Amino acid sequence: MARRFAELAFTPSVKAAQQRHGSREGNLGHELAEDRRDRIGPAEAAFIAERDSFYIASVGEEGWPYVQHRGGPRGFLRVLDDRTLGFADFRGNRQYISVGNVSADDRVSLILVDYPGRRRLKLWARARVVEFQDDPLLLARLESPDYRARVERGIVLQVEAFDWNCPQHITPRYTEAEIAPRLQALQAEIDRLRAAAAPVQVPAAAVADDADAAFEVLLRRSGQRLQVGADENLLDVLIGNGHEIPYSCRSGECATCVVPVVDGELLHRDEVLSEAEYAAGDVMCSCVSRARGTLVLDL
Repeated sequence: MARRFAELAFTPSVKAAQQRHGSREGNLGHELAEDRRDRIGPAEAAFIAERDSFYIASVGEEGWPYVQHRGGPRGFLRVLDDRTLGFADFRGNRQYISVGNVSADDRVSLILVDYPGRRRLKLWARARVVEFQDDPLLLARLESPDYRARVERGIVLQVEAFDWNCPQHITPRYTEAEIAPRLQALQAEIDRLRAAAAPVQVPAAAVADDADAAFEVLLRRSGQRLQVGADENLLDVLIGNGHEIPYSCRSGECATCVVPVVDGELLHRDEVLSEAEYAAGDVMCSCVSRARGTLVLDL
């Protein structure tokens, strides 16, 4: 018993082409298979229910084939029973080529593709057009109440055969609905990384109008007192007075010049210390931060 699609598709000219190109022997398996593949099974029904589009081919009275894309909400192509499919014919460009073709020749072929999963199902069927006045109950089964498109009629497909195609050459593609959860997860990770890398916002109260005013520095260990002018920074003053303060500002390594603070009202201007370090008030970046009044350092 042959597979039904082989009976339909393997015409004498097709078999001759198979023979000519060396694939005839490999295709004999389709003609000798026990599985007819002419009834929709659970795997096919589940696959069809997930599709939001398919391609349907019909033939006109002049012998020219016509391939049309059909789209709608997921599952709009309904499995009515193991030999019958149906879908609502939504209003389109009103050329009615497919509708006209099947009124003269009811034979059609469908291709359904799962692009992310790289799977493809092809179907052969006989199509008939169902108007609302012909069978309103059937049309009700084909409608999608939440889909905002006008249903003009229904198309019922009597399945003759189906076959699963090889996934080769199917390029994975994703719909907006399929990719949205992945984008949301990615955006959440980006937001997390940005938050972790963002500079700590220093409270506005920490930078007063007199932030560039001169201030005094008392070095607790040596008892030395230094003056930091309005146009000077603490790091340069400390180095200029013989104190070896490490710094790597020019090579882009911030926070190397941190110095220990014993007391003083700090005016932080860096973007590297943590909120906890700001709150503790026991360190400061000597290259940019300043103080108001007298600053006591553990130096």
